[in-house]
Amino acid sequence: GYFRFGASQSPQAAALLAPYGLSRETTRRIILIEDGQVYLRSTATLRIAARLRAPWNAARVFLLVPVPVRDAVYRVVAAIRHRIAGRSNACEIPPREIRERMI
Repeated sequence: GYFRFGASQSPQAAALLAPYGLSRETTRRIILIEDGQVYLRSTATLRIAARLRAPWNAARVFLLVPVPVRDAVYRVVAAIRHRIAGRSNACEIPPREIRERMI
């Protein structure tokens, strides 16, 4: 329950991003706003993983890898993610406890 999330294209997200100089048009990636800081791409992903239960939280060790290297790997995985996880034409309806955390 630590995270709230939503689509960066929503008006609510635009209002959250604006104070950080980000717009929904320029942020076609994962964004984490935590403790007044904005994290993008691999840093956002790894900081999120660090808050999850084991074994996912072990991924935080990769925060020691330089950002350019991590982001290069992030871009490769993002480019082939549909081949890895599959593609869907429909969105799953989230359970109520998840919907309550959406912005």
